[in-house]
Amino acid sequence: MRVKPHHPLQELLAKLLFSIETVPPKEQKRMVNRACREAVEWHKAVTDGKCPECGCWVSPVGHAEDCDLIL
Repeated sequence: MRVKPHHPLQELLAKLLFSIETVPPKEQKRMVNRACREAVEWHKAVTDGKCPECGCWVSPVGHAEDCDLIL
């Protein structure tokens, strides 16, 4: 899967794995596991038709105006 720049999933993973190289190996494993769980939850939310940021239903007609995520 190719991820476009500034993709919401890319930003989520970057936030969760920030400075992973500075923590002990055991904590690195926890960080990766958490990032994987969050990515799966994000994907489920997107495929179910809900925005992962605001929780509103995404329709072909539009999206919530006050949401930070630009689709």
